[in-house]
Amino acid sequence: MSVSSVNARRDRWREFMRPEGHVKRMILVDTPGESTANREPVNTYALLWPENREKRRAWLLGNYEDALRQSEWLDDDALPHFHTITGTEIFAEAFGCAVHRPEDNMPFALPFVKSWRDAEKVNKPALFDTPLAAQFDLFDALRRAAGPDALLRLPDIQSPMDITALIWDKSDLFTAMLDAPEAVLTLCRKVEELLAEFLGEWFSRYGAKYIAHFPHYYMEGGVTLSEDEIGSVSPELYGVFFGRELAALSERFGGIGIHCCANSKHQWEHLAGVPGLQLINLHLPYKHQLEAMARFGGVCAQWPVFTSGIESREHYLSVMDSLPAGSRVVVHTSASGREDAQTLCADLRGRYG
Repeated sequence: MSVSSVNARRDRWREFMRPEGHVKRMILVDTPGESTANREPVNTYALLWPENREKRRAWLLGNYEDALRQSEWLDDDALPHFHTITGTEIFAEAFGCAVHRPEDNMPFALPFVKSWRDAEKVNKPALFDTPLAAQFDLFDALRRAAGPDALLRLPDIQSPMDITALIWDKSDLFTAMLDAPEAVLTLCRKVEELLAEFLGEWFSRYGAKYIAHFPHYYMEGGVTLSEDEIGSVSPELYGVFFGRELAALSERFGGIGIHCCANSKHQWEHLAGVPGLQLINLHLPYKHQLEAMARFGGVCAQWPVFTSGIESREHYLSVMDSLPAGSRVVVHTSASGREDAQTLCADLRGRYG
């Protein structure tokens, strides 16, 4: 992919992320199996096991090369990047959680805090004394292989409270929010400190131009993270345990993008008020998604994911067509193969520019 083509796509993302920008739709077209048709199938879950780190590096490099080739024949807005593929476990593991690594699914942390008394004994580790150090070894190797301009995708970043919910057994954590809130907040602050240290090191090494942890939108500055536990608490508890940390991370890094796949309608007012909110990605059924798109349309860019209720590609595109002109929305659909993708992309360019 030429430098000019990369720069043109980056320019479109910059305009899209600006509230006053002229780009209101970003186009992303998936082509399942097209780019990897000639590559040996692998168990991507097994690539996340520590003993397979070198296989993972080689696979990620091949993935990046596939993305570069696809960008030559598909005129969507995707930016080739290294998909760093981690599970949600990496920060909980840094605090001492054991990790279960099944052969047919993503790894996940096993909570070891069972009470507020356990929580009081947890110390924040030194960043490079944890398995997180291996993440930097991997990213460094990828950058050396592809050059300093190659984009990296953030690893799977959870909010400090969501990471706390991986460390602390939820059957006790949620009652502790009422019975021992200071213990919860103290552990959450320790998590936040380690997360901020990791992100600070990441951005100092690789720069502030990157691909979000999920989904894959382009960012210049700011941080992106998942915030799912808000679906399980009241708006009042959001104010105590979630609001400050989101505002603090946004202020520290210059903005924030949020993914949430929980039933979070009761928290939308809070989410809409997060300072520096640049993009929100909500996973919701059709009716609730339409309500969310109306609520956040004047607040930030959106990447909506319909978990049900969309009957076809045509139905999905008709919804995208019906949105207010000022809404900034990622249009993300899939094609059956190269020819279908090229035709679809040309059609979407005609619709949205």
